[in-house]
Amino acid sequence: GIRDPWYLTPPLPWLITTTYVVLAKLLALASLRRAFLFNAEFEDHAEHEYAKFVEEHPQWEDQPVNNAVVARYTEEQNWAQVFRRIGLDERDHRNHSFALAGMPQHVVAYPGMPEHTDAGNA
Repeated sequence: GIRDPWYLTPPLPWLITTTYVVLAKLLALASLRRAFLFNAEFEDHAEHEYAKFVEEHPQWEDQPVNNAVVARYTEEQNWAQVFRRIGLDERDHRNHSFALAGMPQHVVAYPGMPEHTDAGNA
């Protein structure tokens, strides 16, 4: 089979995620607002990476989704839509972080956006 990249070799994923969690918690202890902004930056990066991922795989527009796990998550028709939905979830997380940081001017609305990410409801 295909080998995982070196950075997915145990225990590196654990070290990477643990480092992120510790950094985020320390930042929250120092400044909760800054911790939310840090998370917003992280989520913004993730959203753009998903968009780039879909752009790099145009064939996904024609690949129907027939997966029970995905069906429990979303009702999208093809794989491109699934990954776009995941990207919008990252935007929801980012918007929520901006709202909690007291920066509603940075919330990016879109049709169908959950109410909890609306800065007016934070």
